[in-house]
Amino acid sequence: MSVMGTGATAVDAGAVLEWVHEGGSLPWRQALSAARDAGRPLLLRRHDVQLDISCRQRLLRCAASAQVASVTPLAILGVLRLLPRALLAESAAQLEERPLALERPDGDCLLLSAAAVARLDSTAASLEEALAALTRQGMQHLLLSSAVACGRWGGDQQGLAVAGRLALAFRALRQSPLPVVLQVSHALGGGVERHVRELQECLVGRAWTLVLRPQPDEAVVQLSVGGEHLCFEWPRQAGLLEALLRGVGLGQVHVQHVAGYPAAFWPWLLALGAPLDLTLHDYCIVGGSPTLADRRGYYRAPAPGVVHELADPLLASSLRQLAGVARRCIVPSEDMRRRLAGLLPGLDLQVRPHPDHERIGVYPQPCVAPLDGPLRVMCLGALGREKGVEELRRVAALARRRGAPLQFSLLGSAHVAPGGAVTELGRYADAELPALLAAQRPHLLWFPVRWPETWSYTLSAALEAGVPVLACDLGAFAERMHGRPLSWLQAPGSSTEQWLQRLLQVGEHLRSASVREAWVQTPPRLFYQAEYLAPQVVPTLPALPPVQAWAACCAASPGRPSWRRRLLGVLLALRRRPLLGALLRCVPYNLQRRAKRLFSSAPMP
Repeated sequence: MSVMGTGATAVDAGAVLEWVHEGGSLPWRQALSAARDAGRPLLLRRHDVQLDISCRQRLLRCAASAQVASVTPLAILGVLRLLPRALLAESAAQLEERPLALERPDGDCLLLSAAAVARLDSTAASLEEALAALTRQGMQHLLLSSAVACGRWGGDQQGLAVAGRLALAFRALRQSPLPVVLQVSHALGGGVERHVRELQECLVGRAWTLVLRPQPDEAVVQLSVGGEHLCFEWPRQAGLLEALLRGVGLGQVHVQHVAGYPAAFWPWLLALGAPLDLTLHDYCIVGGSPTLADRRGYYRAPAPGVVHELADPLLASSLRQLAGVARRCIVPSEDMRRRLAGLLPGLDLQVRPHPDHERIGVYPQPCVAPLDGPLRVMCLGALGREKGVEELRRVAALARRRGAPLQFSLLGSAHVAPGGAVTELGRYADAELPALLAAQRPHLLWFPVRWPETWSYTLSAALEAGVPVLACDLGAFAERMHGRPLSWLQAPGSSTEQWLQRLLQVGEHLRSASVREAWVQTPPRLFYQAEYLAPQVVPTLPALPPVQAWAACCAASPGRPSWRRRLLGVLLALRRRPLLGALLRCVPYNLQRRAKRLFSSAPMP
């Protein structure tokens, strides 16, 4: 512990004694003694917490009451980190909400009132115990939302000051010249969630992003604002949600998925009147089946007038309703556009590759890792039946029986155990994948999918890493790898024997390969970076609802998984036991899927 300077610095013409410390065990007894001698309030501040003069003045005014023991400023967390300091200060000055009561103040930045300085017991074992004694005497500890402190601190406020931070954020958003975009997504994770996250990153500095998601197993929708969350009962609190969205100046809505929302939600959303975009990430608009795969997990193009066997009419009707009024109906690949045009010829579709392509620009030329042993074949991601987990299992087992020079691994997870011939490397976070690929150095990334992928973020990772690729000639793979050296396509529906022979052929090619031809690529059109935002109309905004109206909706973090999802997690773990797994593989896959959806429709991690 060290104290900067003399340990005490007069601030605001002698109104407060300020002690700056470096964290850890506070020198509070020394500071308290000095403040008593000076007869002033005491500000304890960690060295990297910054307060301007107006913030100090607000803290002092709030601490003037004899009933107030301490006042803590609002830490900049969540969306507040992205807001300009000047805009925050201006918005805080206009914030007239009452201070929030704290059970436990934060010693990283804390103003002790003159009354507290006079009454604090300096013989207590710690500052926390001394402050708790004041609480028992009826004094209050307050958090002041209109006083904002900057710096790397505030973790203890995460569950205490959500309402205060959101009140400040909402006011700042409505005063900002940047537009506010609402992303409407599902709560199932996967590629849609990644797209939402990358779109948020793409818009930093150009727009503010709010995200709306339904909560599983409950009639609740969650509004996320930069890491903070508000949960609204639907439809009871629909009016309150509408008032908040209108109050911040909603300028654009982008629907990413409709799963999990009631049918009545969409007329409500359209009534907001904001320009609306719709992105189709899968094929639910056709008949409610995201992959158009049959009960065996194979792609089956729908026939006119025939209902798909895994249809969900509610999803399909909701998407068609939105597609009919959307300003833009977006798909990520030309292959997807062609398939949908043949099935639903009335759709006006725009092909716009996902933001990750704009970020990368031109992919690197592929290269071969030194091949001094068996061909290292790797599959990526969460492999279910449609993504080829059974092909991986069968081909790896056949290769082992024949002693073929192939080694198989899975970096990710599998809904069905891939078998002893496959090395499971475990799950990964998206940010970890480039480093993991560099460390594992696979010779070939294999995509044995059974359905027409609309984009494939795992393929993006393969292209960015410059690894050779073998994929099924289905979906977006062909167009995304067009002209790429060291890349191969295999006919859909290939047998285990055909896949094995193709892998062996690829291995022979890679052993003697020298890449001479270059991959000629056209740089992507910068749609999300340059054309995405709608022209902004500056209306007169209605007043924001008072904090008292929505503070009860605050949740510091999403709730725990429901008992159904927790039980499902246990059952899936048991399923991977060798004996039980062997028995379950005898159960038809469609029955397993149906049983799983009794517990949850969300994909398991």
